[in-house]
Amino acid sequence: GDGSPSPPGSLGRSRLAGLYAVGACTAGRVFAAAPVLTVPPLVLEVLERRGAFAARPWLRLPATLVLLAAAIQFSVPLSFGLFKQTADVDVRWLEPRFRNLRGADGELVARVAYNKGL
Repeated sequence: GDGSPSPPGSLGRSRLAGLYAVGACTAGRVFAAAPVLTVPPLVLEVLERRGAFAARPWLRLPATLVLLAAAIQFSVPLSFGLFKQTADVDVRWLEPRFRNLRGADGELVARVAYNKGL
């Protein structure tokens, strides 16, 4: 490894679990940002085509801010709920050294948890 100690209860460090963690974290961030970047412009375009801002063009900025706030309030908590900070993986998907580990009960370890970070 990198010389740093493993956390208590840790079975070790895994490069493959790290790759899974980076992929999941990236997916979570894209999922969180997508509604914020797409929904407000689409709704504003529809409102503009229907003439919602023709008589009151000054409403465009407040409408944009409300749409952005609503998109953030919806997408960020949802993505944090769907993409938890920790995950588990079957040891068959990790390096061979994790495949024959035994737990405190003497049973073979089938799944291990890892921290994906934020």
